[in-house]
Amino acid sequence: EYVLNGIQNRNRVEDITTFKIPEPRFECYRSMFLFNVNFKNYVEKTGSTKNYLGEHISDALIFDFDGAELEAVKKEAVTFIWGLYYNFGVPVAYLRIAFSGSKGFHVILPFEAVTNHLKPSPDFFESYKKLAEKLSEDFKNDKGIYNINRIFRISNTIHQKSGLYKIPLTFAELQQ
Repeated sequence: EYVLNGIQNRNRVEDITTFKIPEPRFECYRSMFLFNVNFKNYVEKTGSTKNYLGEHISDALIFDFDGAELEAVKKEAVTFIWGLYYNFGVPVAYLRIAFSGSKGFHVILPFEAVTNHLKPSPDFFESYKKLAEKLSEDFKNDKGIYNINRIFRISNTIHQKSGLYKIPLTFAELQQ
């Protein structure tokens, strides 16, 4: 699923391998999970993603760090990244990091950095949620984002409320 120009414009489904972000780059989201053609058929039939229970998978674990004090949020994200490195051997180079465009940072861990043995299933999001919560259990990140219908802002697109863009960062830039 992708969403353009406001979260009220949901329920558009396109093949992720052919999807292109339109120019100019305004508010744009994609689903956290990837679905097969049954999802597209479901959305076309019902007009909604709500209550879909079919097979799905994801290409990455997403961690969303938000808060009122941006410097504190940044420190939390940096500590989390160092924890992934020291506790789980995740090389920092595998991570995709971004300023969210509002009050926080996104840390994205591509699954290829962890495993190549994922299989789609109707309850994949539940396993995803357990893993994400386990990896971040000692951190103040948003753990309410792990549901099957969650959408996530695409990098280099605008945050409608703040007027700022989601900007990719290197780990070195995050630490500054």
